[in-house]
Amino acid sequence: MQKHPYQLTKYPIGSIREIFTVSWPIMISLLSGSMMLFADRLMLGKFSIDALNASAIGGSAFWTVLVCPFFIAGISEVFVGQFHGKNEFEKIGNAAWQSIWFSIFVFPVFILLALILPEFIFVNSEIKQQQSLFFSILISSASFFCINAALTGFFAGQGKVKTIAIATILANILNILFDVLLIFGVWHFPKMGIKGAALGTALAQVFQIGFFSLFFFNKKNIKEYGTLNFKFNKPIFLKTIFIGAPASFAHFSEALSYFAFFSLMLKSSYENLTIAVLIQSFFFVMLFLSDGLYKGVIAISSNLIGAKKFDLVTTNIKAAMKLQFIFFLILFVSFLFLSPGFFELLINKEDLSLFQEAHFLAYLKKISFLVLLFFLTDGWMWAIMGSLTAAGDTKFIMKVGTIAPWLLNFIPIFIGVTFFNFDVLKSWIWINIWSAVMLAIYLLRYKSGRWKKLHIT
Repeated sequence: MQKHPYQLTKYPIGSIREIFTVSWPIMISLLSGSMMLFADRLMLGKFSIDALNASAIGGSAFWTVLVCPFFIAGISEVFVGQFHGKNEFEKIGNAAWQSIWFSIFVFPVFILLALILPEFIFVNSEIKQQQSLFFSILISSASFFCINAALTGFFAGQGKVKTIAIATILANILNILFDVLLIFGVWHFPKMGIKGAALGTALAQVFQIGFFSLFFFNKKNIKEYGTLNFKFNKPIFLKTIFIGAPASFAHFSEALSYFAFFSLMLKSSYENLTIAVLIQSFFFVMLFLSDGLYKGVIAISSNLIGAKKFDLVTTNIKAAMKLQFIFFLILFVSFLFLSPGFFELLINKEDLSLFQEAHFLAYLKKISFLVLLFFLTDGWMWAIMGSLTAAGDTKFIMKVGTIAPWLLNFIPIFIGVTFFNFDVLKSWIWINIWSAVMLAIYLLRYKSGRWKKLHIT
């Protein structure tokens, strides 16, 4: 039984068991979400290598555009968590609604971007048509992703994370079903290829909103949290943007730098692009662990900050970093036994000859180990960022996150690829150096204690 509103589990605050209890359902939901796009790639890889590469690049472009509004909508978790920690339950529903209103308001913007952006971002690409189609369908449905982020924040901020896991698992199953039906044209459905993959993902998002709504509007939540109070609240709405936008710009800048990195690989060689896509898919599957921890840290920290329990926030971060290291060890051992079989799943039979080349396999294995190392340091960084976000210290995150990915990551890699024949291996070595520097910057910011002086609710 919980002793205080800010204590989300029965386990000691700041323990590994607490952060895992809060985070694992979010991890499962994020795994299901990332598996939507991974399932698209898995099936499109069997459809054709061009469709696989088009979905990777088109998907990266989609995430680059989505990331800002998506993270702004998801900032509902911070408001819900702080109100929950302060025992002001009646304000929670209306705070979540402000993120939902934001998601609805940006819908016309997404439609406009779907119409005009493909001509600019896929210039001179040999697979432009497939990239544009995949991107346009997904970005047209981007408001659905944002509404789900807002509703996820409502449940995560209270520690009700099992609802999130169930919703996204069911949506993921539906996405896989639509992939089978629409990509390959099973039963009475037409064979759509990459278009079917994008449509399946969009339809799954619609289903997830419907599932969340069943719980969001149940009698208990209506009575206790005021979830029918959909009134536009200008102060909270503006705070949602002002708190969420700085951090979202940082995420946008980082995502844009990764998209630019893919463009560099496209210009270098076909082998480099293929390896980059395989590695990104490998990392994409692992990402649910560190992202889940990040969201778990926000949920716990926002409640603790609302209750002014600042010392426990540090304990929470340490527990999250220990858990991230455990995940790293598990993945490291798993990779020794599963590689290169995991990568072979993404390639159709005609292209499996790549895995008969000793040079290709050795190259792929070296880069995979570098990706695992990046997973560790990047996860630690996100754990610290989670607490800074929960405190509302997002302007600092914006300053660092907007400049650093370009100044410390993309520009050095661009110079390396352009003038010093950098390949994917050398690029990932530099990415690890950049990640270590970013970790140090955020750690110093946290230790400064400035985040304790911020007030957002």
